Amino acid sequence: MARRAVLLGAGHAHLFTLKRTADFVRRGFELVLVAPEVFWYSGLATGVLAGIYPPELDQIDVAALVARGGGRFLRARATAIDVAASFQPSIMPLRLNSPRRRRRTPAARRRGGASTGRRGSSPRPAPPAAPTG
Repeated sequence: MARRAVLLGAGHAHLFTLKRTADFVRRGFELVLVAPEVFWYSGLATGVLAGIYPPELDQIDVAALVARGGGRFLRARATAIDVAASFQPSIMPLRLNSPRRRRRTPAARRRGGASTGRRGSSPRPAPPAAPTG
């Protein structure tokens, strides 16, 4: 059984991946794209709205792009994700919805306080008052 990579929606980052669909397939993955329609390229949006370019020039047929590399296209919208139903990690489990643990920095441990995760986060003294005169 092939491992499956599912892309929800066709955005700029997914276009980069879709161009490499054949690489995924060659490495044993089934690449599936779930998207409701063609991808509208935002780089030409102002030109289309101004009437400089026809709308067809601003669309990328993502179904053809994924099929060309051997992947699969599903014309649909994702409305929910049921992770518990079929989550089978192939590399390592990902803990979903787990609270991030705040790490105490060495300086916070010495002070006995909590860390904010930022450098120089200790309170600064107030600047000296300006002389009145």
